[in-house]
Amino acid sequence: MLKNMCRNARSARNIKEKTRRKFLSIQKFQADLWQKVACDFFCLKGKKHLLMIDNLSTYVELKPLNSTTAQSVITVMKCIYATHGIPEYLVSDGGPPYNSNLMMNFFREWSIKHHVTPSHFPRANEQME
Repeated sequence: MLKNMCRNARSARNIKEKTRRKFLSIQKFQADLWQKVACDFFCLKGKKHLLMIDNLSTYVELKPLNSTTAQSVITVMKCIYATHGIPEYLVSDGGPPYNSNLMMNFFREWSIKHHVTPSHFPRANEQME
């Protein structure tokens, strides 16, 4: 029993380490502004906003949202991208609406690589955290 527990712990540790390396390696390489952005929701004075941060410059865009549906978030993202350009990578926590079919289709159509931070490793999205 103890042997199995040790094996399981070692496997979990290896998976965690591989996940950590994967997300940290994404963070290391960025040549252009707005190539990689981090995205999350932010509540200010009782109103939801979309918070987007450029990983290289740490420039912040904060836009109000009517709702947190995929369609509403996509509309705001398009406004931000019209100003700064389309990012190559977008990092988020992967929760709603980022995990919706509509959002996944948007990422695919706009050639945005969506990276989801693991819940046990929030530092992978350190710009937001």
